Amino acid sequence: MKYNNEMHHNCKTIGFKKKFVNYTNTSKYKVLCLLTFFLLFIFLYFFTVIFNGISFETHPTNWIRYQSLLRTSSSAIVGFGLAVAGCGMQGVTRNDLSGPTTMGLLPASTFGIIVAQALGLNQVYFIFIFGLLFCILILMINFLSTKIKGYQSNNFKTILVGLILGALLTSLGILVKTIFPIVTENIVMWIGGTTSNYTWERFYYAAPSILIGVILILLVQNKLNIIEKDLSLAVSLGINIKFVYWIVGIACVLISVSSILLIGSVVIIGIVIPHICRMILRTRDYRWLILTSGFLTAAILEFATLMDVMFQLGITLFTVVIFVPIFIFLAVRNKGGKK
Repeated sequence: MKYNNEMHHNCKTIGFKKKFVNYTNTSKYKVLCLLTFFLLFIFLYFFTVIFNGISFETHPTNWIRYQSLLRTSSSAIVGFGLAVAGCGMQGVTRNDLSGPTTMGLLPASTFGIIVAQALGLNQVYFIFIFGLLFCILILMINFLSTKIKGYQSNNFKTILVGLILGALLTSLGILVKTIFPIVTENIVMWIGGTTSNYTWERFYYAAPSILIGVILILLVQNKLNIIEKDLSLAVSLGINIKFVYWIVGIACVLISVSSILLIGSVVIIGIVIPHICRMILRTRDYRWLILTSGFLTAAILEFATLMDVMFQLGITLFTVVIFVPIFIFLAVRNKGGKK
């Protein structure tokens, strides 16, 4: 009798698991996940605004005059943008560890800011231009060195080149700061991500740039699905892989430079969250993955902003402590070329 009860219980468990797996493959489940992350983001956004208080900032041309809205809006748009950039890079390079950090774009943006500071160019538009120039240079070097036309699904060369270039620029940045001590004093103002450094001028430059980057990647999301699934099929269908690479690359450059201007250097999160969303959604379809990753990342950065307001932890420190261990796990897991 006991044996029969155990068998009945096991059969019910297996039946429930099978139904759940089948449900996760439906569009209804994916819509539910997307809606859940969107509502979570909305809740954290307004809760952070209210908790942070209505801090009035005097600015004669602002149509939004509240400092708390500036902080929360900056975190939201950067979170959404970095997730979209991560999805785009992972799709076009066919590697789950690609992103603004591992491709060397965030270190290039930081180095561009350091160079501009060393030259005495403190205006926001100069900082933005120098960041763009160095990011595009890194993108071009990576493109030429990996010969994007012939890469394979388990080829980590794009990441290795990006990490090497990022480390090189980080070292050069330290050298420049040593030669020009004034840079060390000013660099925190640009990439430190502290409360006092949020300005509307930066938001006016960065927010539209991130929006343009997101739109560019959304325009090629269907092509990303085909490229990631089968490179030969993509070529046979007439998809210009190099063109898609550069569209995604330019979009990621805009998002990377703008994110540093707004809230400082937020590493890894654009790589980890898309991977987590793949496991939750049980799909690699970028039509679902991009939006879901965007809202979840935006919600997480809103929570990080709330923690910064409450405990002065800093957004960068929060994301590093939480997501670097996850990234290390993903790197080990993908070592053998797993997806």
